[in-house]
Amino acid sequence: MKHLQQIFLGSDKNETDFRTSFYCLSMLSLIHFSLGIYLGKQAYLMMSLLLWAAIGLLLWDRRPYFRKSRDKGSFFFGCILVAALLVLCVVRPGEKILGFFPLFAFLGWFLIFVGISESKRYFKEFSILLVFGIPKLVPDTAFGLAPLTAKFSAFFLWYLGYPVSLQGIHIQVPKGGVEVVPACSGINLMTHMLSLSIIFLCVFPPQRLNGCFFAAIAVFLGFFMNGVRVAILAILSPPQFSEQFHYWHSASGASVFVLLTLAIYGLLYFSLQKPDRQSGQS
Repeated sequence: MKHLQQIFLGSDKNETDFRTSFYCLSMLSLIHFSLGIYLGKQAYLMMSLLLWAAIGLLLWDRRPYFRKSRDKGSFFFGCILVAALLVLCVVRPGEKILGFFPLFAFLGWFLIFVGISESKRYFKEFSILLVFGIPKLVPDTAFGLAPLTAKFSAFFLWYLGYPVSLQGIHIQVPKGGVEVVPACSGINLMTHMLSLSIIFLCVFPPQRLNGCFFAAIAVFLGFFMNGVRVAILAILSPPQFSEQFHYWHSASGASVFVLLTLAIYGLLYFSLQKPDRQSGQS
């Protein structure tokens, strides 16, 4: 019981102020989750969970140094920003709002409880939140990846011994086939994996390898897993597999691949951080 009281009730004023601000930010994160559920973005909810968990960990580690802002001007503008953001979510909910809600919600919270003078101390949090919203600004047609994705998926099927032919962005299989449109090119998953790599790099800084290496792995893994999904859709394209095809083509099927991609990247990231046995013995 004493341990729970220490967690939820501060022992001094600074800790009480921090917990009050932390609970307010938690409420904003719940609103963000609710918006994602309303828009039917299941895969995005997984990324949001990691985002808010990372922000929470960074803030929790910084709690001994937390000092509540006394700047009335900053408090006023923060309240206006949060109120405007909430009204916008009700009046015009959309994907761009969903992507940048965390950044502006955190900025409003920051102005209310911390103050603009402490902005340098929170560089990691703002970097994570800024990168998190970028995928919603990148169009599906960016970089023209659809032909490359089609080639990769067709090669993947050919390598596995499955009869396949490729005509532009059309992957032909016996009694079926798929067209790799820009929305299926993988750019969305790649940009989200890039933002995820930034989260990992800020929360768990690498000790052995350069951060650019992990960012490149995240982007490649996003492209690879999306290509595998397209290949599976091609296999399931014949009429007798229509039910399975619709599932893996739906948001639910996409969510499974997003979760799998996140899990693989997490395993790779932390396994590459382990010191070599030989170096440990020497």
